[in-house]
Amino acid sequence: HIGSEQAQASKTSGNLGHWGLTIMVLCFCTAIYWRTMYRTVMGGDSGELMAAACSFGSAHPPGYPLFMVIGFALSKLNGILPSVSIIARMSAACGFMTAIGAAAIFRSSLRITRDPGCAALSACLYAFSGLIWQNATQAEVFAINNMFVGVVTHAVVKFAEQRTRKVAFWGAFMIGMGLLNQHTLVFFAAPYILSVCYFGWPWVFKPVNIAIFGLVF
Repeated sequence: HIGSEQAQASKTSGNLGHWGLTIMVLCFCTAIYWRTMYRTVMGGDSGELMAAACSFGSAHPPGYPLFMVIGFALSKLNGILPSVSIIARMSAACGFMTAIGAAAIFRSSLRITRDPGCAALSACLYAFSGLIWQNATQAEVFAINNMFVGVVTHAVVKFAEQRTRKVAFWGAFMIGMGLLNQHTLVFFAAPYILSVCYFGWPWVFKPVNIAIFGLVF
């Protein structure tokens, strides 16, 4: 009984430590993105996207509804952040969301390697690779997409390990939200669905679970 309590206490302590490292990765990436982000309109689609978001309109196909909602909400913060331009607010939000994706990659790597150092290295290599870093520092739909890619990747790894309904439904919800932002997430949705079908056999095909998947998606 004492040994069981000690093992549980050790596991709890380890989990808290890992969450602490996750927060450190999140904060570190956010800080770097903040220091290097664009405060004005960047080239490419950034100007068009923010113009559409400020009017709560629709950008070029597929429209990017989630980006529009976030951009519109941030455009209404003039009373709270009068000295921060709308484009800077969205750039900061994109950086923070990309950092969430990097933290999710850290959690995924940690589950696979059991080595915090390797997990932190993999998260930083991801976060500061060329295209990821570039999209994280401007108002761009790909920054939000990269967050969902990281979160869905973590859901796949966690579900393969735990095989719980909670994780499966959470992953489905994240895929649904991500597809509201960028349709290319479908390339990550397909492996997720296959992994849930494989590791979740046979309960995943019960009518009630299929109905819940449909609701959360």
